[in-house]
Amino acid sequence: MDSTGHGPRMAQLAALLYFRPGRSADVLCADMDTVSPWSTSTLNARMQGLRNSLGSDSSGTLYVPRRKAGDDPYRLGPGVRCDWTRFLQLVERALPTGPFGLPDLEKALSLVPGKPFGGQPLPWAEPYAQEMITRIVDVAHTVATYRIPADPTTI
Repeated sequence: MDSTGHGPRMAQLAALLYFRPGRSADVLCADMDTVSPWSTSTLNARMQGLRNSLGSDSSGTLYVPRRKAGDDPYRLGPGVRCDWTRFLQLVERALPTGPFGLPDLEKALSLVPGKPFGGQPLPWAEPYAQEMITRIVDVAHTVATYRIPADPTTI
Protein backbone atom coordinates (compact mmCIF):
# COMPACT_ATOMS: atom_id res chain seq x y z
CA MET A 1 0.00 0.00 0.00
CA ASP A 2 2.91 2.34 0.55
CA SER A 3 6.70 2.39 0.45
CA THR A 4 7.24 4.21 3.78
CA GLY A 5 6.71 1.13 5.92
CA HIS A 6 3.37 2.44 7.15
CA GLY A 7 1.35 0.25 4.76
CA PRO A 8 -0.02 -2.16 7.39
CA ARG A 9 -1.11 0.72 9.64
CA MET A 10 -2.70 2.53 6.70
CA ALA A 11 -4.54 -0.68 5.79
CA GLN A 12 -5.81 -0.85 9.39
CA LEU A 13 -6.84 2.79 9.18
CA ALA A 14 -8.68 2.15 5.90
CA ALA A 15 -10.52 -0.78 7.51
CA LEU A 16 -11.43 1.37 10.51
CA LEU A 17 -12.77 4.11 8.24
CA TYR A 18 -14.73 1.53 6.23
CA PHE A 19 -16.30 -0.32 9.14
CA ARG A 20 -16.72 2.70 11.44
CA PRO A 21 -17.20 5.74 9.20
CA GLY A 22 -17.68 9.29 10.40
CA ARG A 23 -15.33 9.21 13.41
CA SER A 24 -13.60 12.22 14.91
CA ALA A 25 -9.82 12.57 15.06
CA ASP A 26 -9.76 11.78 18.79
CA VAL A 27 -11.71 8.56 18.35
CA LEU A 28 -9.64 7.43 15.37
CA CYS A 29 -6.37 8.17 17.17
CA ALA A 30 -7.47 6.12 20.18
CA ASP A 31 -8.81 3.28 18.01
CA MET A 32 -5.52 3.03 16.12
CA ASP A 33 -3.52 2.60 19.32
CA THR A 34 -5.32 2.19 22.62
CA VAL A 35 -2.10 2.19 24.69
CA SER A 36 -0.43 5.17 23.04
CA PRO A 37 -3.01 6.97 20.88
CA TRP A 38 -1.83 8.59 17.69
CA SER A 39 -1.41 12.34 17.60
CA THR A 40 -3.62 14.30 15.23
CA SER A 41 -0.56 15.05 13.10
CA THR A 42 0.18 11.31 12.79
CA LEU A 43 -3.43 10.66 11.83
CA ASN A 44 -3.34 13.39 9.21
CA ALA A 45 -0.05 12.07 7.81
CA ARG A 46 -1.51 8.55 7.54
CA MET A 47 -4.69 9.96 5.96
CA GLN A 48 -2.56 11.76 3.37
CA GLY A 49 -0.62 8.56 2.71
CA LEU A 50 -3.87 6.62 2.36
CA ARG A 51 -5.25 9.31 0.03
CA ASN A 52 -2.11 9.10 -2.11
CA SER A 53 -2.18 5.30 -2.16
CA LEU A 54 -5.84 4.92 -3.07
CA GLY A 55 -6.06 7.86 -5.47
CA SER A 56 -9.36 8.65 -7.15
CA ASP A 57 -12.02 7.05 -9.30
CA SER A 58 -12.36 7.59 -13.07
CA SER A 59 -14.28 10.83 -12.50
CA GLY A 60 -11.53 12.24 -10.26
CA THR A 61 -13.38 11.78 -6.95
CA LEU A 62 -10.90 10.98 -4.19
CA TYR A 63 -11.38 7.66 -2.41
CA VAL A 64 -10.20 9.43 0.76
CA PRO A 65 -11.86 12.84 0.59
CA ARG A 66 -10.36 15.87 2.24
CA ARG A 67 -12.35 17.30 5.11
CA LYS A 68 -13.82 20.73 4.50
CA ALA A 69 -13.68 21.84 8.16
CA GLY A 70 -11.60 20.80 11.16
CA ASP A 71 -14.56 19.26 12.95
CA ASP A 72 -15.76 17.25 9.93
CA PRO A 73 -15.55 13.49 10.52
CA TYR A 74 -13.03 11.34 8.69
CA ARG A 75 -14.43 8.97 6.09
CA LEU A 76 -13.82 7.10 2.89
CA GLY A 77 -15.52 8.05 -0.34
CA PRO A 78 -18.64 6.22 -1.53
CA GLY A 79 -16.65 4.46 -4.26
CA VAL A 80 -14.58 2.44 -1.79
CA ARG A 81 -15.50 -1.24 -1.75
CA CYS A 82 -14.59 -4.09 0.58
CA ASP A 83 -14.18 -7.80 -0.09
CA TRP A 84 -16.21 -8.53 3.03
CA THR A 85 -19.23 -6.71 1.62
CA ARG A 86 -18.87 -8.66 -1.63
CA PHE A 87 -18.51 -11.90 0.36
CA LEU A 88 -21.79 -11.22 2.15
CA GLN A 89 -23.60 -10.32 -1.09
CA LEU A 90 -22.51 -13.56 -2.75
CA VAL A 91 -23.47 -15.66 0.27
CA GLU A 92 -26.87 -14.03 0.71
CA ARG A 93 -27.64 -14.59 -2.97
CA ALA A 94 -26.39 -18.18 -2.94
CA LEU A 95 -27.74 -19.71 0.26
CA PRO A 96 -31.46 -19.68 -0.66
CA THR A 97 -30.70 -21.55 -3.88
CA GLY A 98 -29.27 -24.64 -2.19
CA PRO A 99 -26.68 -26.60 -4.19
CA PHE A 100 -27.28 -24.33 -7.20
CA GLY A 101 -25.58 -21.56 -5.21
CA LEU A 102 -22.27 -23.44 -4.97
CA PRO A 103 -20.48 -21.30 -7.59
CA ASP A 104 -21.29 -18.12 -5.64
CA LEU A 105 -20.36 -19.72 -2.30
CA GLU A 106 -17.04 -20.84 -3.72
CA LYS A 107 -16.48 -17.40 -5.26
CA ALA A 108 -17.15 -15.87 -1.82
CA LEU A 109 -14.58 -18.19 -0.23
CA SER A 110 -12.05 -17.23 -2.91
CA LEU A 111 -12.19 -13.67 -1.52
CA VAL A 112 -10.73 -14.91 1.79
CA PRO A 113 -6.92 -14.72 1.57
CA GLY A 114 -6.31 -15.54 5.23
CA LYS A 115 -7.37 -14.49 8.69
CA PRO A 116 -9.52 -11.35 8.86
CA PHE A 117 -7.52 -8.21 9.58
CA GLY A 118 -4.29 -10.16 9.09
CA GLY A 119 -4.88 -12.28 12.16
CA GLN A 120 -4.02 -9.51 14.62
CA PRO A 121 -6.96 -7.12 14.68
CA LEU A 122 -6.93 -3.95 16.69
CA PRO A 123 -9.35 -4.03 19.64
CA TRP A 124 -12.09 -2.21 17.69
CA ALA A 125 -11.92 -4.89 14.97
CA GLU A 126 -12.07 -8.01 17.16
CA PRO A 127 -15.89 -8.36 17.05
CA TYR A 128 -15.83 -7.93 13.27
CA ALA A 129 -13.06 -10.54 12.95
CA GLN A 130 -15.02 -13.03 15.06
CA GLU A 131 -18.16 -12.49 12.98
CA MET A 132 -16.15 -12.92 9.78
CA ILE A 133 -14.52 -16.13 10.97
CA THR A 134 -17.89 -17.55 11.98
CA ARG A 135 -19.48 -16.70 8.61
CA ILE A 136 -16.49 -18.03 6.64
CA VAL A 137 -16.53 -21.33 8.55
CA ASP A 138 -20.30 -21.64 8.03
CA VAL A 139 -19.93 -21.09 4.28
CA ALA A 140 -17.01 -23.53 4.06
CA HIS A 141 -19.10 -26.12 5.93
CA THR A 142 -22.03 -25.56 3.57
CA VAL A 143 -19.80 -26.01 0.52
CA ALA A 144 -18.30 -29.18 2.00
CA THR A 145 -21.77 -30.53 2.79
CA TYR A 146 -22.85 -30.05 -0.83
CA ARG A 147 -19.57 -31.32 -2.32
CA ILE A 148 -19.19 -34.48 -0.23
CA PRO A 149 -21.41 -37.25 -1.57
CA ALA A 150 -24.08 -38.54 0.79
CA ASP A 151 -22.86 -42.08 0.13
CA PRO A 152 -19.05 -42.09 0.45
CA THR A 153 -18.87 -45.37 -1.49
CA THR A 154 -19.96 -43.49 -4.64
CA ILE A 155 -16.67 -41.62 -4.91
